[in-house]
Amino acid sequence: MTKAKKDDNLTEETPKKKRTRKKSSEKSTAEKKPAKKRTSRKKTDPSKKPARKRTSKKKTEAEEQLQLEIAVPEEPKQEEPIPEEQKQEEPFPEEPKQEEPVPEEPKQEEPVPEEPKQEEPVPEDTGTKVISADDYQPIVWVTEEEPSEEAPEETPSEEPSEKPEYDVDEILGNRPAPVHVDQSPRILRIFGIAFCAILIFMFVLNIIVRDKTYSDQENRVFQQFPKFSVGNYLAGRFESQLDNYANDQFAGRNLFIKIKSAADLSIGQLQANGVFKAKDSYLIEDIVYPDKKGSEADIEALKQFKKKYKGKKMYFMLVPNAANILKEKLPSGVTTRDQNKDMDKLFSEVKALGYKTIDVRNELRKAKKDIQVYYRTDHHWTTDAAYTAYMKAADVMKLKKSINYEPYVVKKDFKGTLYSKSGFTNGRNDAIKIYLPEDEKAVNSVIRYKDSKEKTTKYYVMENLDKKDAYTVFGGTNQSLFSISTPTKQNRNLLVIKDSYANCFIPFLTQSYRTITVVDPRYYYENIATVIKANDIDEVLFLYNANTFFSDNYMRMMLTNK
Repeated sequence: MTKAKKDDNLTEETPKKKRTRKKSSEKSTAEKKPAKKRTSRKKTDPSKKPARKRTSKKKTEAEEQLQLEIAVPEEPKQEEPIPEEQKQEEPFPEEPKQEEPVPEEPKQEEPVPEEPKQEEPVPEDTGTKVISADDYQPIVWVTEEEPSEEAPEETPSEEPSEKPEYDVDEILGNRPAPVHVDQSPRILRIFGIAFCAILIFMFVLNIIVRDKTYSDQENRVFQQFPKFSVGNYLAGRFESQLDNYANDQFAGRNLFIKIKSAADLSIGQLQANGVFKAKDSYLIEDIVYPDKKGSEADIEALKQFKKKYKGKKMYFMLVPNAANILKEKLPSGVTTRDQNKDMDKLFSEVKALGYKTIDVRNELRKAKKDIQVYYRTDHHWTTDAAYTAYMKAADVMKLKKSINYEPYVVKKDFKGTLYSKSGFTNGRNDAIKIYLPEDEKAVNSVIRYKDSKEKTTKYYVMENLDKKDAYTVFGGTNQSLFSISTPTKQNRNLLVIKDSYANCFIPFLTQSYRTITVVDPRYYYENIATVIKANDIDEVLFLYNANTFFSDNYMRMMLTNK
């Protein structure tokens, strides 16, 4: 049977090809499942037909050889994929080598800046058209260069009623930067014009408003327009007086002071216009910082004055201020300049020039335990403190201490300069006292005022107690020069160069001098030498409070005026 079949295959070619194809298909199926056929045969009947199995096996092997020899040259394309599949299946165990660079993938994912392009499709929900930078062309929007033919009359100001939610120019960065116009020059011009207008208005207002002679708020006499003279101009006195005149007669001065005080109070400050809101209802003025050049000029003026009048006795009394003696009443945490240091230096310099100094600091510190040495709302010392200082001066100047003085309260609701100056309302009302001699040996005095040319026997002006500046009860308003004549047995003539602290001190001196000439350098503009010669002065007393002396230049100008 096998031989016959072989001969048939050799003689007929076409059937051979068909059969070879079938055989190849059978071969593929046999190759796919060879184990199953063998195992199934063994399981079903392993003892039956052993010879057939062998012959069939040989037959199949021979047929396969013949088919391979014939089919190999004709169908090389079908056999070639077999090794390729093996080559593709072989790299599978090597795939872990390709997976090794997997940890490096996060480095490839780091360039995330391209994500905004992936997020651009979000506007699809609103119906807006999103385009990329490559596809963008400026012609998307209607511009002036290519207007639409359908609506030629449209102007660039006519915008569509529904604007796109996203501006393409803004997204892609193609919109030109906005042009910012600097408005500062225009604003500066406006402020400049307004400032010039204010200056012109104030200048005209100062010309129209009349000058004031006295300030009820500050309780002092205002500087009047000075008279020009060659001596005053050369000495620099005219310029200083003109400067003070401009400050005192400035229109709206009181209004500006109130605004400044209100501003200080609104921010919770404990100081306004140089006044502290102190303890126990006290208003205390700050300590003045002395000017070095001014202090040197004062010492030089005192030196020249003493040199000019060598044979005359000269005394120098400098009274401390409340911030020095009552420093414990200053607000917590507030520190002022050490006035004692400045006073010690001045006393030593004045004493070296030949002046007899009168230092009353220790007496006032002791007396403050028993009496009120300073007013609560005024910068002056009280009459009680002045009397305490007089007892110390009497020892130095060899004055009468045999006459007894009795204090009398003449006003109980006094509010002084610091109350008006600061704007603080915590100051308590004070009492004003006057001292009258109780001894029968005391004699009355006659007072002559140079400015008003008045003559009176009363040093205390009681009608001034009803005025706002009740402190003017002592001698009236500030005078440039007045004299006190007292018919005493002693032939002593005294010149007092002073500030307002001396007003309540002078009455205690009257019983020890035949004449007392009082000069206030702030208001006296003539030559002091004529006064000394006319009144036969043999003693001179300088009486100032420390703040006024260190900040005032009137005294040195008067002493050097020729």
